Amino acid sequence: MKFENILEEIDGFGPFQIVIIVLLCAPRIVLPCHYLLNNFIAALPPHRCDISPLDDGGLFRNLTSSRD
Repeated sequence: MKFENILEEIDGFGPFQIVIIVLLCAPRIVLPCHYLLNNFIAALPPHRCDISPLDDGGLFRNLTSSRD
């Protein structure tokens, strides 16, 4: 008995088979994204914090430590 004959006996490819196919294919779509994630989060680019706005009270000039 061939697979096509079995499908004909059980009324063909129905909604249950479609749901099973979707559930089996969904991880195949998401898994490559998971593997590529390491390429983006593993690298540490060179950086330097720019603190020039803090000089001479630039950005925080209105902040004081006194409580009025």
